[in-house]
Amino acid sequence: IVITVNDTGAGKHWCDNEVRALINIWSDEKIQQMLEGATRNKEIFEEIARRLMKVGIDRDWKQCRTKYKNLKYEYRAVQKENNQPGSANRKMRFYDEIDCILRNQPSGMFTCRDGTHVILNTNNIVGRNILLDSVPSG
Repeated sequence: IVITVNDTGAGKHWCDNEVRALINIWSDEKIQQMLEGATRNKEIFEEIARRLMKVGIDRDWKQCRTKYKNLKYEYRAVQKENNQPGSANRKMRFYDEIDCILRNQPSGMFTCRDGTHVILNTNNIVGRNILLDSVPSG
């Protein structure tokens, strides 16, 4: 069971392209630095919401913060579960991208545990279709 944070009430479900866009913004080094150790982070999530709006995604700062917290929580829960002896290796949607961010690799191209390179690049944004390319290494 995954418990999630919801401090905005019932809201519109996030589609994959919206989550990819959020992760893409989250991967920005400046955003990561701002989030590190920030306890009052409304301004950071207002900036994230503004950036999402620029690519046609209408989410307020609270929705962005809630989705960010939920993704981090689920990632940590999956990690904890996978570290238990004898557990099956469970995955979550966008695990590799979040793993790359939370392991503090520089933004741009990430090499993930499975040996692939994940490219997070705002140049791949076409309207609401945000591409997250995964290419084999080597």
